[in-house]
Amino acid sequence: MSDSPDFRVDSIALPVRNIVKSMDWYIKHFNLKLLWVYKKYASLTANDYSAPYVTLVHIPNMEPLNLMAGHEPCPVLNFFTSDIELVHEKLRASHVPVSNIEHHENALKRCLVTDPDGNFIGISSYPE
Repeated sequence: MSDSPDFRVDSIALPVRNIVKSMDWYIKHFNLKLLWVYKKYASLTANDYSAPYVTLVHIPNMEPLNLMAGHEPCPVLNFFTSDIELVHEKLRASHVPVSNIEHHENALKRCLVTDPDGNFIGISSYPE
């Protein structure tokens, strides 16, 4: 028996202005599933229902949660997909603000999306 407890990442909180609008957006564009809604919170999960969960937090006068590493945006939430080109095409067809796909070392591909509240969201693809 260990002297310290085990930990895992349970959820990632994102500030939003409108819970319903944001839930619908994440469900539509990232195929997330709604786990629960409670007062000012809504929790969403990926198809396999595993953590970490995306927890939307209603903050009426929120500022977008955007980090910058120098001049480069650094999203606080990143989704993995096996087909970034298809996801990118669908986002553009839905008029979602999305950057061009960047190609990095080790076959990493990445693009950035801006959600309805201005939060930077990353999308990555790489060989598993």
